[in-house]
Amino acid sequence: MKILAFDTSLNKTYISLLTDDVISSKIFITDEKNYHSAYLITGIKGILDTNNTKFPDIDLIAVNKGPGSFTGIRAGVAVAKTMAKELNKNVVGINSLDILYKTYENLNPEVILDARKEMFYFRVNDKIELIPYSEISKHITKNHIICDTSSHTRLKTFLDKLNTDIKAQNKTPGNCLTLINFEDENINLSEALIKIAKSRFETLKNNDYDSFLWHNLNPMYIQPPPIHGK
Repeated sequence: MKILAFDTSLNKTYISLLTDDVISSKIFITDEKNYHSAYLITGIKGILDTNNTKFPDIDLIAVNKGPGSFTGIRAGVAVAKTMAKELNKNVVGINSLDILYKTYENLNPEVILDARKEMFYFRVNDKIELIPYSEISKHITKNHIICDTSSHTRLKTFLDKLNTDIKAQNKTPGNCLTLINFEDENINLSEALIKIAKSRFETLKNNDYDSFLWHNLNPMYIQPPPIHGK
């Protein structure tokens, strides 16, 4: 099975290709002139050429459908839908928080992303909820928290105080909370994207084939994009 996966919704452009259970990847970092999604088309072509794979050889296309960068989500989903339609291929969208959870699943973490407007995206029982900053402490029940840079900045002071209180109450160190900024780590998110997509396709394709059709792939903005006045 050959799976092409790409993610332009978060901090970099991640592209991976699964062929014969081997994953090949490319990662592009944005610069001051371009969004990282600007590298998507050339990156896809490059990874296919490197692996001697043609577009018709692909069995499944997987994309991060958000939440995240509005421009990145729009670019990734548009490319995935167009490819799936023109090549008559299956396509599946996976949300950002599921991808991050899969990447760090050995920690069984909370996953939190900054949603702006004093809100956070929060992964609850495999679903995404919008939680106000003022209420985030009520929802954290695990020791490890995976987040982005903005959330890390917002949450660090709060967690430092909470951990100080835990130590002052002579609770065990295992009760302390650890905040992990995924953007500071050298990880390839598209590998987790491929693993989730492969698992869902293999387990659901006979019962829910329609969910893999291109016209059922929709971006997950959660909040509407900002409107800028002139």
